[in-house]
Amino acid sequence: MVEYAKEYPKYKFEEHKGYGSPLHIEAIEMFGLCPLHRTTFLTKILSEPSVL
Repeated sequence: MVEYAKEYPKYKFEEHKGYGSPLHIEAIEMFGLCPLHRTTFLTKILSEPSVL
């Protein structure tokens, strides 16, 4: 994830390693999705009313 953080710095993958932390969810809300986001993860996140 540290290497991906270089490619997608807005998501700060080096800080949360891609887990559904508040920081990660906030980045998705602010910047939308990137090609690294897994659909299984997104199903859970997108079902929450405050996201996207």
